[in-house]
Formats: sequence, C-alpha cells, structure tokens
Amino acid sequence: MDMKRLFAVLLAVAASLPLFAQSNGRTFEDYKKERQERLDTFKKNYARGLYDSMEKYLEFEKKYNEEYEAFKKKVMGMWGDDEMVDSTPKTWVDYSDDLKSRTNVDFENGEVEIEVLVDVDEDKKEINDKLKDAVGDLIESKDEETGRPIMKDQLDVTEDVVDEVVPEEKTVMTDEGEKKVIKIKMELAEDHLPKRAEEYKDIVKACSERFGVDQPLIYAVIEQESAFNPKAKSHAPAYGLMQLVPRSGGRDAFRHVHKQDIIPSPAYLYVPENNVELGTGYLNLLMTNMFSEIKDPQCRMLCAIAAYNTGAGNVSRAMTGKTSVSKATPVINSMSYDQLFAHLKRHLPHGETRDYIQKVTDRMKKYQK
Repeated sequence: MDMKRLFAVLLAVAASLPLFAQSNGRTFEDYKKERQERLDTFKKNYARGLYDSMEKYLEFEKKYNEEYEAFKKKVMGMWGDDEMVDSTPKTWVDYSDDLKSRTNVDFENGEVEIEVLVDVDEDKKEINDKLKDAVGDLIESKDEETGRPIMKDQLDVTEDVVDEVVPEEKTVMTDEGEKKVIKIKMELAEDHLPKRAEEYKDIVKACSERFGVDQPLIYAVIEQESAFNPKAKSHAPAYGLMQLVPRSGGRDAFRHVHKQDIIPSPAYLYVPENNVELGTGYLNLLMTNMFSEIKDPQCRMLCAIAAYNTGAGNVSRAMTGKTSVSKATPVINSMSYDQLFAHLKRHLPHGETRDYIQKVTDRMKKYQK
C-alpha cells in the first residue's frame, strides 16, 4: 500500500473514533488531543493492525498460529500434557512471564481461578507468596493494547485473600518430572457484569447514534458474545467484545464502515472502540443492506440478530430452503414478528443460532431504559 492510501486509511479510522466530550466533562481540546494520540498510535502499529490483502493477512495469521503452537507446546511441557488452559469468548486466561502461574477469569459466571506450578517439596510460605503475587498481578493487570485496567471494579479482594481460602492441590507429570499445581478460587464482585457494561457506555452510545442501531441490541450482542470480556477469543477465530472473525465479518464490517477493503488483526479487534464500531457497523450492514427490504423494523432486526451468528444465507434457508435473501424476503414480510420468531426458532439450521436469538432478545430487555 502506498503512503497516500495508507494515510487515507488511517485518517478514516481516526475520524471514526468516537468523541465523548458531552458525557464525562472533558473539554473538546482534551478529545482532540486524544484523537491525535490515537492516530499516532495507529501509524506506529499499522503493520500489525490492518492488512490490505488476504495474502498479507494469511502471512500474519500463519505466524500468529505458529507462535501460539510454540507457546502451547511450552505450557504443556511445563504443566503437563493435559493441563493447557486457554481463553474462550467468556473467559480470560493469562500466564505469568515465566509461565509458572496463571489466572482464569470466567466473566460469565463471575468466578476466578488462580494456579501456581511448584516443586513437590515447596513449603507453604513459598507457595502462599507465589499465590499472593499472582493475585496482585491480576488486580493490577492492564490490557496491553489499550492500557485499560482489565479488572477495574471486578474484584473486592487484596493479596491477603490467599490466607482466607483453602487451596486445592494436584500432582502433574511435566518434562521436568513431578510437580504440584496449587489452585485457589475467588468470586468476582456481585455486580461485575453491569460494571463492565458501564465501562463501555460511551462507546456503545456513540456507535448507536452513528449507525442507527439501538443501544439495547448492541449491549445484548456484546453480553451474548463475550460477557463484556475485552480479551474474548474463540476458535473461529473471532476476537474482542463482539467476536468478529477478521477475514469474514471483520473484513465486511471494515469495508462497510471505512469504505476500504481491509482485514483487521486480533490486535486491532481487541481495542474496544474498534471492535464495537465494527460490530455495530456489521449489524447496520445486515439491516440496511442484506435485509433492507423487510418492512417491519422488528422483523428486520431479528433477522440481523440471527445472521450475526450464522450468516444471512442460513437465515434465508430457514425461510425457503434456499440461501437467497431476495426470495426469503416476501415470506418474511408475510409474517408478524411473533410468527417469524417462532418460525426461526424451529427452522434455523443450527441449534446454536436458535438459542442465540432467544438469548439476545431476552437480554435486550434489561438494557432498555
């Protein structure tokens, strides 16, 4: 990509970054400065954040996967073949630099596990010190992409919680011989989920206004996709709050939002502003493009919800047996919202999507004011 086109892309990205001056008292100059800082960051990190061809992205993805497989092999060698624990859309697993401790935060169920790998003859004080260090690291953890505190308002504990819980213990066989894994469990703050939702209210509000997508829908999709886990990752692979797959939904959304054929990397999608912008933009694409001829706005939204999970073709297949949206549209227009919902619940080709539309529409209710 030549420098002129690169600068145009960067300006488009920077121009799309939401300004939130009206919501928390900062001045326009504050936000102008913040916007420029983000533009500078995009310039600096462009090579790892955005790709202008599938070939370049696949090169990145290959390297990314190779590095992950090397990491996985190292972890299994240290912890045991059956002891690899990885992040999911609703859990965040983080290993210490030396790989001898790890934290597993379940954002959906509000549970935390902290584990340390120790020698079989290690004394209790040494073990407790390592557990306290791991708890402290979790409390102070920051997102490497954004600098945001990941556990802000999520834990009502200090390192001394280690003295108050009974650890679990098991023996594992590693490349270095027999080791012990010591685990403690904690709970997140009682209101952990609404506090995480609150963290993204300005982003959601700005994207809602920009793309004409109702805030309750954005919140409900985020909760369903990631439980507001900023480090969400699935095997798809999909990344971030709204779980976008770089080479499919992420690419389509970037093209729709920024008018550039760009494939965003995981690093780009882990930034909440980027992720919610593209996720909301993709919902807008579904409603204003794919399903634009559906007359009832609620029916149009329901089809978009289903398509966000399974694709527009599968929504159409549920209606007519064919993937053509244009052929499915008259059938959809002949139904009320309740009739359409019942039909999709019976005929969507995947149980996951049938469950998805139920959960997203249910969750929308709690975000309506």
